Formats: sequence, C-alpha cells, structure tokens
Amino acid sequence: MSTTKIELRHCVYCRAADRECEVAGITIGRGDICGEQVRCETCGASGPVAGTSEEATTAWNNHTALVVQAVENAKNLDALIPMTEQWKQRALASAAFADDLATLMTEVTDKIRTDAPAIAARHRSALGDVDEEKET
Repeated sequence: MSTTKIELRHCVYCRAADRECEVAGITIGRGDICGEQVRCETCGASGPVAGTSEEATTAWNNHTALVVQAVENAKNLDALIPMTEQWKQRALASAAFADDLATLMTEVTDKIRTDAPAIAARHRSALGDVDEEKET
C-alpha cells in the first residue's frame, strides 16, 4: 500500500512558506488526541481539524483555496462600490422626484377638494335645468 504525500500550500494569512506549516495532533480535555490539524508556526493560523494527517493537509489546502477565493471576491466587491454609489444617487434622485410628485398630487387633491363643491353645484344646477326641460 503506497501513500502519496500531499504538499502543503503556504499560509494565506502571513504568506509563510509551506515548510513553516506542519501537521500536528490536536488535544482536548485530558490530553487525548482527537484529530490532526495544520498549523503555521509563523503566525499561529490553523486549519480545520481532521481525522488523519492527509485529511488535515487536504483540509488546509482547501481552506487556503477558500481564503484566496474570498480575497478575490472582496476585490470584486470593491469594484462594485462605484456602481452602488451610482445606484444610490439614482435612488435619491428618484426619491426626490417621488417627493415632488407627492407634493404636486397633494396640491391637486387640495385644489379638487376646494373647488369640488362649487363644480358639483354647477353640474347639479345644469342637470336641474336639463331635468326641468324634460318635464316641460
């Protein structure tokens, strides 16, 4: 049975070379070893706990890849900041337009409320004239 040694990636936190990271047993409670974990001796970062050294190495390498991807995603998010600022300005402009429209509609509504009784009276009067003509 041959085992292939998995190469450790460098530490993504301090950029220490792989030779400065090692697999170590993790102890909990009374000192029982409960798993293996890669640790960086330079900055103290540690990877996920796994059952074997190979699994710990794979987990460290996958963890490293995830951190690298997270950094790339953060850079992409930084690129979105100007776009979101534009959206914000457009939203504020839309909000200002909505406020102006609401003010206008309030003025129109107030005008209708003020003038409606007189207009309705004129229409009733005109309709009354029509009704009177029908009766005659």
